[in-house]
Order: sequence, then structure tokens, then C-alpha cells
Amino acid sequence: MFPQMAVIEVTYIVNLDEVLCDGCRLCLPVCKFKGMISIPGERMPMVDPWSCTGCGTCVTTCPQDALTLRPKEEQ
Repeated sequence: MFPQMAVIEVTYIVNLDEVLCDGCRLCLPVCKFKGMISIPGERMPMVDPWSCTGCGTCVTTCPQDALTLRPKEEQ
């Protein structure tokens, strides 16, 4: 038997401003959904649009204000 999974309707998603991001990666450990990912060899993290729930935890953690929430349909 498979465990039940919750279905979350995602209306917002994180947008990363590459100009403002300094690559500190403080956003990575705070996302419990693994919506921010680290790519080896890349300076800054990336938003995983399939995992990001738009909760905003990473947005409040970013010291450079490089992360914002946007309506998902604008992505």
C-alpha cells in the first residue's frame, strides 16, 4: 500500500534575481520542499519549479532580497 500524499495547489513560485543574488546559498537549507537546488559548478542556486510550493521561507531568509514571490502563471 502506498502512503497518502497531499495535493497542494501552487499559486505562487519563487523568482530568483540573478543580479542581486551573491551566491550565499542561505536559501537552500531552509526550504523543506527542496524548491531551491544547488547545481555543481554554478555560482547561485536555482528554483526547482516542480518542488517549489511558494511558501516564501527562502524569500524571508535571503539577505540580498534576491528572492521574490510571483504568481505561478507569470513564470
